[in-house]
Amino acid sequence: MTEIEVTNHAKDAVIDFTAGFLGGTALVYVGQPLDTVKVKMQTFPNLYTNMIDCFMKTLRTDGVYRGLYAGTVPALAANITENSILFLCYGFCQKFIQQVSGTPSVTQLSSMQNATAGFLASFFSSLAICPTELLKCKLQAMYEVQKQQESQGIKVVRLGPMKLAAEILRNDGPLGLFRGLVPTLVREMPGYFFFFGAYEGSRSLFASAGQSKDDIGLFKTMVAGAIGGMSFWTLTYPADVAKSRIQVTNSKTNMVTMILKIWKYEGFGQLYNGLTPTLVRTIPATATLFVTYEYSKRVRKMPNIKLRSSDGETFEVDVEIAKCSVTIKTMLEDLGMDEEEEEIVPLPNVNSAILKKVIQWSTYHKDDPPPPEDDENKEKRTDDISSWDADFLKVDQGTLFELILAANYLDIKGLLDVTCKTVANMIKGKAPEEIRKTFNIKNDFTASEEEQVRKENEWCEEK
Repeated sequence: MTEIEVTNHAKDAVIDFTAGFLGGTALVYVGQPLDTVKVKMQTFPNLYTNMIDCFMKTLRTDGVYRGLYAGTVPALAANITENSILFLCYGFCQKFIQQVSGTPSVTQLSSMQNATAGFLASFFSSLAICPTELLKCKLQAMYEVQKQQESQGIKVVRLGPMKLAAEILRNDGPLGLFRGLVPTLVREMPGYFFFFGAYEGSRSLFASAGQSKDDIGLFKTMVAGAIGGMSFWTLTYPADVAKSRIQVTNSKTNMVTMILKIWKYEGFGQLYNGLTPTLVRTIPATATLFVTYEYSKRVRKMPNIKLRSSDGETFEVDVEIAKCSVTIKTMLEDLGMDEEEEEIVPLPNVNSAILKKVIQWSTYHKDDPPPPEDDENKEKRTDDISSWDADFLKVDQGTLFELILAANYLDIKGLLDVTCKTVANMIKGKAPEEIRKTFNIKNDFTASEEEQVRKENEWCEEK
């Protein structure tokens, strides 16, 4: 691995970690009240008739700060820790799967591959969040637990996060902070498989032909995030119910036994008690999470430069995307043009419509490895065009040929190769008359001239 690659991986890790940090913070403040309702309904199913009843009783009894936002400090710690580590590891796991599968770049991973990356990343985040998740659940259900203790004549003391953590360490030791780890792993790992799979799959569906998932816009990104969140909770909710019971009640029961016990004595429906506030919470919460994550990543990317087309339109482009063009890269690196300055790079041979297409292609392929050098002894292939490139190049002939000229002028080998292969596929297997018809080429040879040319070139048709 080169020094540049190591630097890029480190930069990506910092960006993913920071974006996850910001996303986790936004998620807590949007979703904490309904998360409190969820935990109360999971742990004390007989105290509340429905979500609204639980919400109003909590609000009347303990107010907003000590009631609906109870456990916010450990929730912030849990979600910031979880999402920072989750998205950091998600980025690394995406690159690992890219390497293992031989995929050209991370942006070209399938929804199943992204889901697998989320599955692997969640193992590490689960280890980090279990202690803070335990504190959060205990604080959220503290009022109901203390009411039960008072009815038994036990003196109760209201505890904050630090005192509660100290009490757990004193009574159960360090392992006490990891009570509920197994159900946490059972919830998180398959949950995040569907979470990231549904999110990335939805983004792919929302992207129009030839459009990058990163360019689908704010609203579609929010909808994709909400779909991911609902998939997570709908499929893993029974494990979350068992986790909450084990953590709040200090139960020594394992997860499977707890689920079977709830099913046997309380009914199957209790395994989904509190699902409604969870889904209501997760729609805005995960939408906010992913929007914050995606857009904060963009803010922290490399600085932009401005490119001016032949017809005077100016495009502001990420430096790394612009450097897909060797021509532009040379201007920046060899001709002393500073990335930080507001200089405009003129491109007199590319009009705005074609430059926009070139930027779109470069944005999608920005993480691709450098294309290999041409080998004259190796047979050229034209059947290895990706489905994204095939959709991108479904354009009229004029646009296709202008893209070839632009790719040649800008020295973007990947784009030049794929556009030329597209033209080659249009020609392959066709007779001269069919080729002329395809490209609207007028035949200005007479029959005798055609015959003469054919005779002169018979050698090239010999096998």
